Amino acid sequence: MRSIIINSKRLYKHRRAETVRINLDGKWKFREVGQNEYYEASVPGCVQLDLINLGKLPDPFYATNEVLFYQLEEKDFEYVKEFVVDNIDFQVKKLVFEGLIQSLMFI
Repeated sequence: MRSIIINSKRLYKHRRAETVRINLDGKWKFREVGQNEYYEASVPGCVQLDLINLGKLPDPFYATNEVLFYQLEEKDFEYVKEFVVDNIDFQVKKLVFEGLIQSLMFI
C-alpha cells in the first residue's frame, strides 16, 4: 500500500516502510480569487506578509496602518505550487496538510 501525504513542508510517498519526501517550502504563487494576476509568495507565510513583501501593503505596526489590513478578512486568496511526483503507480493517495489555520479547497 502506498499513499501521498502533502503538508506545507513536505510531500511523502509511502510504500510500506519506504518514504520519499519533497520539500514544498519556498516560492509559490498567489492571487485574490477572481483576479487574473498572480504574485510571488513564500511558504511558510501568510497573505499579509506576502503583500507587505511585494510593497502592496505598508507596515501594519506604523501609525494607523493596521486598519488597511482589515479588508483582507473579507477576501479569499488562492496559493498555487506546481511540483512533480515520479512513479505514481499506486492506488491509495492521501493529501494531508498540517499546520494550516484557514479553510482549504483542493482542485
